[in-house]
Amino acid sequence: MNEEEYLTQRLEDQMGYYDKKSQKNQSYYKRTKAIEVLSAGLIPLLAGNIDSLPYVHWLIGLLGLLIAVCEAMESLNKYQENWLLSRAVAQALSKEKFLFLTKAGPYSHKSAFRQFVAQVESTLADENNQWVANMQQDNHGNSDKEKSS
Repeated sequence: MNEEEYLTQRLEDQMGYYDKKSQKNQSYYKRTKAIEVLSAGLIPLLAGNIDSLPYVHWLIGLLGLLIAVCEAMESLNKYQENWLLSRAVAQALSKEKFLFLTKAGPYSHKSAFRQFVAQVESTLADENNQWVANMQQDNHGNSDKEKSS
């Protein structure tokens, strides 16, 4: 694979993937937090009018349930962590791309392309390893909780 093919087929593809992944997780995180804040703000307002509004006790209960579901989804899917990790990977790849294209820093010598590929692949592997470690930590944490119950 030559430089141009690597840049377009591998690097640009991965940069796009991590950028989209970051945007999606940021959007989910902000939506769930907005729902939680709005719901939490409505509960005391509704509770203060519990005698004057019909079915308000049911609405308060549903808002509490909505908060719990949003928090569970955030905890389970780790929207904020995934948003920040994906953004960091996208930025790291972008930095390496521009250093390579300008032949700056570690890419100012003859074998720059090989070093560039090695650095990009290392960045991608590190992200994958971190994701696997996070998943294993979650699984061990859940099995530890189950054992103590």
